Amino acid sequence: MDLIENMICFDPAYRLTLMAVRNHPWLDYEEATEEEVAEELAKRRDKVEKVSTKKKFNIDEVMLRRLSYIMDLKKLKSMGTKDFDK
Repeated sequence: MDLIENMICFDPAYRLTLMAVRNHPWLDYEEATEEEVAEELAKRRDKVEKVSTKKKFNIDEVMLRRLSYIMDLKKLKSMGTKDFDK
């Protein structure tokens, strides 16, 4: 919770910089291979389908949106800070 609270801090002097956000432990993870991602998506899809047989929504679409969000975070983390920490 400290990451979010410090990102939206009203006082800019106490607000986290992009560099601090990128280096936060919440965003510290290893990059997965395509096979690992596909395997994990299949496991999660199966689990959700078992639990929510009554709900009618596209599990694949939900999982792809989450994966897309994670990939965007990876891109942000891999970018240089010179353009963002001004």
